[in-house]
Amino acid sequence: MRVAVPPVVSPGAAPIAGGSLTHAGPQYPGTTMCSAFRTFQGWAALSDMDHDQGVLHIVPIPEALAYLMLRPLLADVAEDDMCGVTVNQVLPASQTWHPLLMWALVGSPDVRAGDSVWWRCDMIHSVAPVENQQGWGSVMYIPAAPWCPRNEQVGTAAGSGRRSGGVAGACRGHRAGDRVR
Repeated sequence: MRVAVPPVVSPGAAPIAGGSLTHAGPQYPGTTMCSAFRTFQGWAALSDMDHDQGVLHIVPIPEALAYLMLRPLLADVAEDDMCGVTVNQVLPASQTWHPLLMWALVGSPDVRAGDSVWWRCDMIHSVAPVENQQGWGSVMYIPAAPWCPRNEQVGTAAGSGRRSGGVAGACRGHRAGDRVR
């Protein structure tokens, strides 16, 4: 299972939305990060999908993300081991390093075209692997991003990038037509 994680907060960078938290952006820009502030996100099913055909899976415990991020620092992990973490990839959760999280992982039930599934951005989430695929499943991803100074900057940069044939802001380093996960 691969999971998405919020960006790193860095001292010395510009304040976000007039607050004291700051964000300097990703140290290693890639397709697994998003610069926009999202409060929650969702899927709208464009086709019918059975529960074993790649639907959303989550660990419905917000504190689990802290455990995932701090796991490499625990005493039973070698100093040079990061529990499967790789630069420019989402954080992995595995049975080897995170058995308690795997126990808590739950999947969406069958979804039908028009159904929607919503979750908080700080929830560990993934798309389940599919064996014996039965047709195509299609969903539309829906990020919920409130209007705030941070998102205004990201939107302006992304719009400028698109007009010039590339992508900027939330998806730096990509050209129009690139596959962004």
